[in-house]
Amino acid sequence: MFVCGNFFKRFQRIEPETIICYHTPFPEMQGDIIYVDYERSSWKYMDDEKTFSENDVNSYKIGGNSHVVCDTMEPYLLGGAAKGGGSAYGGKWRPNPNKPQDRIFIGPPNTVQRYFLHLRKGGYWVTVKYDTAGKAIVLRHETEHSPGSGHTNPHDHIITWNNPNEHPQKGPVINYPDGAPELKQYTKEVCLLNSHIIPYDSEAYRFKTISEFKTSMRYGAEVVIEWQGQEYGIWSENGMIRITRPEVPDESQIFKTSDAALDYMVGNDRLRDVITKVTVLDRTI
Repeated sequence: MFVCGNFFKRFQRIEPETIICYHTPFPEMQGDIIYVDYERSSWKYMDDEKTFSENDVNSYKIGGNSHVVCDTMEPYLLGGAAKGGGSAYGGKWRPNPNKPQDRIFIGPPNTVQRYFLHLRKGGYWVTVKYDTAGKAIVLRHETEHSPGSGHTNPHDHIITWNNPNEHPQKGPVINYPDGAPELKQYTKEVCLLNSHIIPYDSEAYRFKTISEFKTSMRYGAEVVIEWQGQEYGIWSENGMIRITRPEVPDESQIFKTSDAALDYMVGNDRLRDVITKVTVLDRTI
């Protein structure tokens, strides 16, 4: 972890797993970022007598956020009553303008929208159901993504937002071997305007750092990559990461962590060594 400053240069150099950022972040900032209220971090709130607990993250946060499972921040815990505005996790997720696929997670409230995602090899339709706040709550992918994925065409994912950064979290795949039910309840708007056609941009889909890959896995991404002419599917599901090869769709390897998955061999290379160099054909988060 490090405190943000000269962000991009340091980020590219050390690729931290977690970043502590004082006050409002820049829109371009990426990674697992914990936003710290500047006033709250003052020496005035330090208590040398406090006995810290690994799970007592609530003593550090402001604004009534409930505790969730996350990395322990013992050296940064602060005691005392909340004072002033903001939260230790005050910065919330926003669609990255440099990642066009982000935009489907926010849309017109109380509607069902369809988008076409252009990919390097074809593309597919995504139907999204939005709640009253305009946040995606159901994602329907009209594709199996890649042979061996274990996904039917179509398949659904429930989207939740109840994590500290309010990042869209994709739930396990819901398959429909006998056909999917219609997404009902909200006003349905099927638009074929340019705003609903999302172009493929290899640079936007590319993983810039190992940390970005880990973050993508944390939030349930489905990823298809190509390296030296061979495709691989990387599926984050049920707290595990599964890697498949379309040429042998019945075979897969399962890993408990993203670090373990990064040791998977893609050809003669470790995934860790080439993840920022591979061509990303499909990526949902």
